[in-house]
Amino acid sequence: MEPATDKPLMQYASHVSAGTGRTPIGIVLFACSHLLLGALVEIWIVAVIRQLNRISPLGWTLFILAGVGAAAMIVGALALLLKGRTAWTTALASFIVLATAEGVGLCFATRTLVHSLATRENRRFLLFIATAELLLTFQFWLCSVVLRYLSRAKARATFALPSGEFPPIVRWMPRVIVMLTVLAAVVSAIGGATDR
Repeated sequence: MEPATDKPLMQYASHVSAGTGRTPIGIVLFACSHLLLGALVEIWIVAVIRQLNRISPLGWTLFILAGVGAAAMIVGALALLLKGRTAWTTALASFIVLATAEGVGLCFATRTLVHSLATRENRRFLLFIATAELLLTFQFWLCSVVLRYLSRAKARATFALPSGEFPPIVRWMPRVIVMLTVLAAVVSAIGGATDR
């Protein structure tokens, strides 16, 4: 029988609270999935724009919003895999931009869904909007979880930053973004219901 060893089975799965600067496996998987998703969204945007003959101003706004969100997704995911204050700052800024883009998309989808239900749009369109609403809600929740992680002490260990507390604005940012998005979604839903 071989002697037991304290060496972790997976390099990135080690405990980060020891201050070793190793990235938790959950963050690595999240970063990899967002790299892939961001690239797929950018490719999809280019493919759809090339297929369309004419795009309305609202269509361009949605494409730009999705493109900015996807770019922030890629940059933030790459920053999660790096170390140091610059990487942490880049990740924080990228996920703030991503949360904002997803929040705006979520509000637009909420208004469209409520309006479509009120005006009894066809079922295929309703299914499309409801699916978009669910996906955006899930993505926004994931983004808020990562923002909360980036504002806590565990992030200092992950990014190999010196010990101490982050400024209050950083600690409050995830809550503020979530509260503002929920409020905006409620206002959007009311607007969609009253817009005939």
